[in-house]
Amino acid sequence: MTDNPEQYSQYPQQPPMAPFQAPQPGVIPLRPLDVGAMISGSFRAVFRNWLPTLLLPFVGSLIVTAVGVVPMLTLFNQLTDMAGRRADPDQVLSLLGRSLLFLLLELVLVLALSVLTQAVVTVTVSRAVLGRPTTIPQALRAAAPRLLPLAGLAVLVWLIAFGCAFVPFAAVVTLAIVANAPMLGLLAFVVLVGGVLVGAFYWISYATAPAALVLEPAPVLTALRRSRWLVTNNWWRALGVLLLCGVIVYFASYLVELPISFVQLAQMGSISTSLRPDPRAVLSTVFSPTALIMITVLSAVVYALGQAFTIGVSTLLYHDLRIRKESFHLPLWQMAQLPDDLNPGPGPSPSPEATT
Repeated sequence: MTDNPEQYSQYPQQPPMAPFQAPQPGVIPLRPLDVGAMISGSFRAVFRNWLPTLLLPFVGSLIVTAVGVVPMLTLFNQLTDMAGRRADPDQVLSLLGRSLLFLLLELVLVLALSVLTQAVVTVTVSRAVLGRPTTIPQALRAAAPRLLPLAGLAVLVWLIAFGCAFVPFAAVVTLAIVANAPMLGLLAFVVLVGGVLVGAFYWISYATAPAALVLEPAPVLTALRRSRWLVTNNWWRALGVLLLCGVIVYFASYLVELPISFVQLAQMGSISTSLRPDPRAVLSTVFSPTALIMITVLSAVVYALGQAFTIGVSTLLYHDLRIRKESFHLPLWQMAQLPDDLNPGPGPSPSPEATT
């Protein structure tokens, strides 16, 4: 497949609509979007459809975290038993093995939750563009066929970015060790910096691939090429939008997690006043059931809010780039007048696949 602009344009190229002329059937006006429109549109889409965009990832995050809390509590009990006495090497190895196994399970569950959240929020926001509410069953029914391809896309993008950033660095470091050439350390640092920049370039270039894969729908490799074509000549703009989104999510997450940090610091301060703090008391403070429950709930809140908002912005960025390159506001307005096969009731509403 060649990256020919004409093959992506199903509609004739039109000049962008003036802001005062742009209709707005949903959360954004159907015209090229500025950063404020994408951020405010993401907030509106998320909170107008909070059941699939917030409640579903919140409950999923609670479940995934709870799966890791049980082995963490077991690990805590074993650590407290081992504190203050000589540890058995076999017991330590067994403990590390079980910890790695649970960590692997946790990573698989996190990937599954991330893919589910990505698909559901993408579908919901794309329908909100046309002014259509979405329930959890509707979002799951529309997103289900794209979950496996989306998981493959997520893994592939991560491998591309990670490979660009660290594989050349690891090769230079290995060469420096084998050749016993410390001067290659400077070259390794330069290679690492360059690799990180290349990885960041591809990461931003593929930022709209999930939306293309879920909404068009497109195969994995086609979605990557599609995103690359959409972001071309708009890379710096996409970078700025996603960076601003990341900064907003970071500070919001920091504010949400601040109370529990104060509580833990206060407890640790009271323990550290003694000349010889008891290791069990320290572990009891860090891994106490109350602290774990608070961390679990707050982490679920942060995950739901952060992921929903970030995915919403990237989905609206996808719509914005298509409007700029393909005059996508025209078919969007036409689709806003069509009935929705996910909601057979009265009122116009197309399927999420039709929204792209």
